[in-house]
Amino acid sequence: MRTGSALAASLLLFSLTCLMCTKGEEAGIVARVGQSVLTLQEVRERNPGAGTGAARSQAERYIQHWIESELLYQEALLQGVDKQPEVQRALKELSRDYIISAFSEQAANAAVSVSDEEIQRYYQEQKEEFLAEADLYHLLLILVQNQNEALQLRRELIGGTPFSEIASRNSLDGSRLHGGDLGYVPLSALSPMLARAVSAMQPGSLSAPVKSELGYNLLRLVDVQRKGATRALEEVQPVIKQRITARKKDEALQNLISRLSSEAALYTDMTKLESLEGKQ
Repeated sequence: MRTGSALAASLLLFSLTCLMCTKGEEAGIVARVGQSVLTLQEVRERNPGAGTGAARSQAERYIQHWIESELLYQEALLQGVDKQPEVQRALKELSRDYIISAFSEQAANAAVSVSDEEIQRYYQEQKEEFLAEADLYHLLLILVQNQNEALQLRRELIGGTPFSEIASRNSLDGSRLHGGDLGYVPLSALSPMLARAVSAMQPGSLSAPVKSELGYNLLRLVDVQRKGATRALEEVQPVIKQRITARKKDEALQNLISRLSSEAALYTDMTKLESLEGKQ
C-alpha cells in the first residue's frame, strides 16, 4: 500500500514538473505554426527600439509576416518543393555564395584597420569633396502622437533633461536610436511644415510643438553650415572611414586571392570556350 502511494506521489510530482516546464517554455513564445515557434527574444533581436508604440507596431507586422512565411514554407516542404532538382541547385549555389561572402568579410575585417591619422589625411587631401552644396541644419528631433505629450516633454527639456534621454525614451522617429540626432540635413529633406519651422530658428533654440503628417515634433537646432562651407571633420568622419575601409577591404581581398592562387593547383583551358561560339 505504501509502495503504491509513493508511486502515485512520484507520478504526480513528475506531471506537475512537466506542466511547469511547459508553461515556462510557452511564456517565451509569441507565435507557433505546427512545431515551429517564434520567441519573444527573437522578435526583440529583429526589432530594435523596444518600448515605443512604433516598435510594437513593427513587431506585430514582423510576427504576422513570420506566420505567413512559415505557413508557406511548411506547405512547400509537404509538397516536396525542397527536393526538386532546380531548387536543390539554387540552394547549393546560395549556400556556397553565402559562405564565400561571410569568409571574405571576416578575412577582410581581420586585415583592415583605419587610424585617426589616415582619416585626417584623407580629409585634408580631399576637402573639396566635403563642401556643403546647400545650407545644412544640425537637428535633434522628438516625434510624439499628440500635442499634450509634446508640451510635457518640452517642459522637461527646458527643465534640463537631456534631449537624447527624452528622445530615446519617447520619440516615435527612427532617430530615437541615436538620441534624436538627425545630423546635418538640408531643408529639402524635411517635410514642408518642419522646414518652415527650422528656417525660422536660431542655433541652440528649441521649437514649440510642430504638427506634421506623422504627429507632433520638437526640434532643437544645434548648428547651421552655410552653402559652400567645408563640412566639419567630425561630421564627415564616418563617411571617410567607410571609404578608406572599403578600399582597404578590396585590396586585402585581392591579396588573399593572389596568395590562394599561388598556393593552389589551378587549371584553365579557355580554348574550350570556342565550342560555345554561335550557340544560344
